[in-house]
Amino acid sequence: MKKFFIFFFSISICLAQTNKQNEEESNTNGLSTASAILFGAVVAPFSKAYDKLSGEDKKQKDELQRRKELFEPMYKKLIVQLKNSNPKDDAKKVFQDLGEVYIPNSKISSSYAGFKWDEPPIKDYKKNNSLILSHKIIKKLDEALFGIDFEALNEKWYVNLNFDKESRKYKKEFNLTIKHLLETNP
Repeated sequence: MKKFFIFFFSISICLAQTNKQNEEESNTNGLSTASAILFGAVVAPFSKAYDKLSGEDKKQKDELQRRKELFEPMYKKLIVQLKNSNPKDDAKKVFQDLGEVYIPNSKISSSYAGFKWDEPPIKDYKKNNSLILSHKIIKKLDEALFGIDFEALNEKWYVNLNFDKESRKYKKEFNLTIKHLLETNP
């Protein structure tokens, strides 16, 4: 906490010095900014205390726990589904049916796992996404690849990093397999 006050004190001194250097500007600009920073520094520690006293802290923890209990089992099932799938075999089957198509990072994305974001492997990403998302293999894995539809459940986002990692891993292996198939079967 001591470092916090020292930091804001030094900023206020810098602002005061800047204000002295700009005499033609209003003298209140730097002073009002410094006052606001100091006021924030004084009031900030009390906001946590207010949350505790008002019960807001407990409400937030309870809501997080409720969402964790709701979504963690869903994510575990999706992770198992991804781990039981073989992205290389799936890519070969999709390649036979559709040719060059890639799984996007999200359903409306023009970026693809396994490729640099500024160097997409395909020019018409809307057509690509439409084709790949309609394929039976990808449809079967839709939720596992793109996550839970929180809007449909009328819920706030809940992130599971293990799921994100597994989903990205599958997409990357799939996309790089398509790239390899294109290079070996021109």
